Amino acid sequence: MTVIKPDMISDKVIRKDLLPLSFLKKSAYTGSKRRMNYKLEKTEVMPEPEDIQAAGDAKAEAEQKPVTVLRVYAWEGPFSFDNTDPEQIESTDVEFSDAGIDAAIEFLNGQLPRLGG
Repeated sequence: MTVIKPDMISDKVIRKDLLPLSFLKKSAYTGSKRRMNYKLEKTEVMPEPEDIQAAGDAKAEAEQKPVTVLRVYAWEGPFSFDNTDPEQIESTDVEFSDAGIDAAIEFLNGQLPRLGG
């Protein structure tokens, strides 16, 4: 029998609560902390037109390619992502990298006081 000690439980989302990029490359991941539910998924987005224009390269504008990002969603439970009103779901896109996972953790922990009670 495993004994769970108080120091083994965190009040915040921590790195070991989330799966690595190798998993997220293939599948979305959902989890929860207190009353807050969250979902992380790989997705592709087109660069914003102003980002391309800022580069000042007309050729780059013509050759737009999608950028892979990690989309992070957070909402108050108890319902699943598909059964929650989209207006109740907060989201952000972060870089699809280890640094992006750190940014996702920061986003989720920022949502926790409001959504997790």
